[in-house]
Formats: sequence, C-alpha cells, structure tokens
Amino acid sequence: MKVERRGNQIHLHGYVCAAGRESRVLHHPTHGDFVETVEPGTFAKALEAAEDVKLTLNHGRELGSTRSNLALAEDAIGLKADAWTDDAEVMRAAERGELRGWSFTFRPRPGGDVWEDGKDGRPAKRSLRDIALDEVAVLTITPAYIATTVDAETRSEDGAALVCTEVRSLEDPAEKTENTETRAQDRARLELMKLEV
Repeated sequence: MKVERRGNQIHLHGYVCAAGRESRVLHHPTHGDFVETVEPGTFAKALEAAEDVKLTLNHGRELGSTRSNLALAEDAIGLKADAWTDDAEVMRAAERGELRGWSFTFRPRPGGDVWEDGKDGRPAKRSLRDIALDEVAVLTITPAYIATTVDAETRSEDGAALVCTEVRSLEDPAEKTENTETRAQDRARLELMKLEV
C-alpha cells in the first residue's frame, strides 16, 4: 500500500488482492483447512455487477464507497484500490506507519466457487470465480490473504439459511510469530508479480 498525505487528506492506493495466487492456509467450518485462489477476471465481473462497494477501516467504520471516494479496478495483477480520506484515525495510523494493507468482504454467488479435495495430507483448494464484492477495508490489523477466517453460515429465526459473508482479514495469533524476513519476502514476491505483467 502506498500512502500520500496532501493537505488534510490521505491518498491510499495499492492491491487489495492478487488474482491467480494461492493464499496461505485458511480454515472453513465445513471444508476444514484450504488454500484459496481468486481467478483472474473475478473481481472485474464483481465490480461490473456491484452497485456500490464500501470502504471501511478494519471492516468496521465506513469511510466512503465507490460512489464517493473509492475507485476499484482489476488489472493483470489483481484488484487495485485508489481512495482518498480525511478520516482522523486513518491519518494518525498512516503517520505512525500502522496501516498494514487491504482486505475485502465477499459472498460467493451460486456455483461461483469450486472446491477440490486435498490429497496426501495437503489442504483442499478453493477457486473463486464469481463473487459479490461488498467491501474493501484499509487495515491496521492483519491484511487479507496473510491471515484469514471464514464466518460460519447462520440461519434466520424461521430456519432458512442466510448467505455467508466471508471476510478476508482478521487478527491471527500465528501472524504475531511471523518475522520481518517473511514479510520482506512477501513484499519481494509482490514486486516480482508486478514485473511479470
């Protein structure tokens, strides 16, 4: 994520998620451990269908949306975000170097994800091909695709299944043991991805 301060606003831009790249091992309440890939073109299709995508801080307080101060597009690398905000908390976090990246919240559309069972003790694989994109978040917590949880499906009072909304960032205790060398390797891999384009 690149952060630039101009007057009383912060300009944030970077990649929310790289398409076609496997995540770290995640956990799903039904499928167990898995790795996930967002297939190229998935975000473009989601943006075309979306009326509005929210911008939040840590998936909590709303900072804006694609109707106001957020621009989203998928390119050859993945989902790229460009946002402006005058939010005091975001500005303080940027000044202290506490902004750690981006995340996203989505709902898979019917048939929009494909699961492949894990073999030889390896985790299952999930490919996202068609999703509803609800939100992108700027984070002071663990970024998307570095530490992730999936919310369990819930049911309404009449027993009908509700759509599962999945969040691609939450604080993960395992992340706290990750050293700076690993984070530097992750940044180097992103730079290589940019060069491959």
